[in-house]
Amino acid sequence: MKAIYYDTFYYLIPEDFNDAGKFIKSLKPGETYRLTRLKEDNCIAPYFIKGNTEERNVTVDDPSAVYSAEVTLLDKDEYTRRLKEQASSYCEGCPRYKGDPTDELTLDGMCYEDEEDLKDQFKDKTDAFWKSFTAIEESLRSRIDAEDRAASKELEEELAFIGPVKVFFNRINGRYKLMISGLFDQDLSLLCDYLTQRAPEGLKEHWDVYGYLPQNVFKYVPTSEEISVYKNAPMIKFEVKKADRPRFDVTLMMKDHPGSEVDVFLENMLYVFSVMGENRFFASLSALSCDTDYDKTREGFVHVKDFSSEVQKYYMENYRSYFRRFHYGEVRVKADQCSGRRKDNQLLTTNCDKLSRILLSGDPKSLATLPKAMENIGTLTLDFGKSVMEYQKHLKPIHDLIETKLYNEGYIIPFSVCYGTTKVYVDFILTDLNRARRAVRDLTPMLQKYSAVYTETTPAGSNSYICDYELGIHEA
Repeated sequence: MKAIYYDTFYYLIPEDFNDAGKFIKSLKPGETYRLTRLKEDNCIAPYFIKGNTEERNVTVDDPSAVYSAEVTLLDKDEYTRRLKEQASSYCEGCPRYKGDPTDELTLDGMCYEDEEDLKDQFKDKTDAFWKSFTAIEESLRSRIDAEDRAASKELEEELAFIGPVKVFFNRINGRYKLMISGLFDQDLSLLCDYLTQRAPEGLKEHWDVYGYLPQNVFKYVPTSEEISVYKNAPMIKFEVKKADRPRFDVTLMMKDHPGSEVDVFLENMLYVFSVMGENRFFASLSALSCDTDYDKTREGFVHVKDFSSEVQKYYMENYRSYFRRFHYGEVRVKADQCSGRRKDNQLLTTNCDKLSRILLSGDPKSLATLPKAMENIGTLTLDFGKSVMEYQKHLKPIHDLIETKLYNEGYIIPFSVCYGTTKVYVDFILTDLNRARRAVRDLTPMLQKYSAVYTETTPAGSNSYICDYELGIHEA
């Protein structure tokens, strides 16, 4: 039966149309239509239960984001019979089977329950952390009031599944601030951002949570009595690099402490972040080098606060961020730099240079050098069959769908997009591998239109799949 797919929902086309394509062509931006929505209660698309529908007024803001779909309507008894047949073949003897396969088993025989070897994925560990944090957050507030700095160390130990992150607390105007930072590490920063985005809504009553150290929220306190950054504040020399937006090549001059166990670089960066915010510094930076020959009179060097003013003047007016992260890089990729899977010249936008370079190199073994949470990478390749200038206008609704189905549910961390001659590559870290596969299947009407291929890359290698319904995703 002909249907349409819009904003993650399926609708039957009106009776006076016998072709979904013609109905889509008749749609006008901003118009509202009375449509019959197919509900996905106790069923998985493209198979639906007759009568399990509702009438809705649907405003179509962008007709190009409406996709044709072929669906099958079954009586409830017929759907149940077919599902039981599949369950007898796929679920018998499975330790995860609880007697009701309606949520994760499709009539095609695809099961999206976590496999035994996929337990404790990054999403699971993140959710477990917030459950633990919620249980102790009241006592944490008391410890922050008492300036108990040991609380930060305890949380850092709990977050060891991410890597060596730093935790800081503050209280401003009666609200408590939790800051979890990878401190200038792109990989850890991506994971910290994901973690803080997953914070429970209930925490917002008392807490503000950040995946970085924000200006006017993070307060620098020396971590050791051996060093006083306040006395010898870092000096900065910078050059504006104007590309699509201003960026800065920075040299940081800081007082060295020979023989000391204090991390001088970390101490100075914490001070810099307190002055201008880790997010602003990270996003404005093109390159960073360090100079320990500290001399306040050196030509070209200014106080970090003056650099902050320059950022406000040259950069923040045009500030833009991709994928919710503050770090953003853009690079022209030449054909000889591409892997076999990415053969044409591209413009790459990325929030993690390391990950993007690994994918471009075609050497997945390099993923093993990154935090374990980043070992599973997903890529959606969409073929528009037209030039970059022609397909660009179609990208926003596609990005919105991917974010809704995969990011908002916590199944991925998006980090880069490659714009090729006719193809677009959307790359993301898989935080829940099986549920991400299920979400990709849910996007089938949109993905089929662009002949999409889904690739999973791990240190063991890469596998590519055609995105469709028959097998959810099967090998290309």
